Amino acid sequence: MSRMRTGRCRGYTLVEMLVVVIIMMILVAAALPVVRGVMEDGKNRAGALQLNGYLVMARSYAARNNRPSG
Repeated sequence: MSRMRTGRCRGYTLVEMLVVVIIMMILVAAALPVVRGVMEDGKNRAGALQLNGYLVMARSYAARNNRPSG
């Protein structure tokens, strides 16, 4: 580290680093509910697509074997 004219080293103090870490923690805590909601929506959508695929397979199986699909 280079020294300033006062003889002190340039750099960040512990307090400055703690303030930055606390601000980052607050931002992450605020973003967590949004991320959880997006993940839940994705799970619901994937489940619906999978169920739709099963229904299509059942209908095609019923049509192939001349059975009612209702």
